[in-house]
Amino acid sequence: MSRKGRPSGPLVVSMLLLGATVVALLLFVPRSSDAVDEYEFLVGGQAVRVAPSTMDFMNWLAARQVMRGGQGAPDGSLRGIIIERRLGPAIEIPPAGLRAGRIQLDQRGTIISHQEPATNKCAVVMVPEERDPSLLIVMCEGTCSSAPVPCTLRLDPASLVLECDCP
Repeated sequence: MSRKGRPSGPLVVSMLLLGATVVALLLFVPRSSDAVDEYEFLVGGQAVRVAPSTMDFMNWLAARQVMRGGQGAPDGSLRGIIIERRLGPAIEIPPAGLRAGRIQLDQRGTIISHQEPATNKCAVVMVPEERDPSLLIVMCEGTCSSAPVPCTLRLDPASLVLECDCP
């Protein structure tokens, strides 16, 4: 016998799922309503800010089931993203990591080639994850000369070239 006015079990579960979905969607709402200059989301309980180009890259990787997580920096920026180690036959990542100007990916998210950095301005750095060697941490190294901001990860969806550049 159920009491009137009390929601039944399936209704409670539905309301909880709806609430969880709304909370998850709010994590990806841009911080500014006028122009999207950065996104904010949670990484291990820490609020982390990322540029739109980095978020686009993360979404592209997630759609290919390559994205595994992220690492936040103490200042609230994104230190690096953690991806599945998908390397083409000619690619090796040394234990100390790889520094490149550009990384070429295929449609599945496999790293198929890389180029040395042309300048010291911005570079893509990939290092093996310490606890799980089947993962790579991908991050940018360098600071933009036009403004004192860190370089950001960017993927050109047409050419599938990953690079770090100024926002």
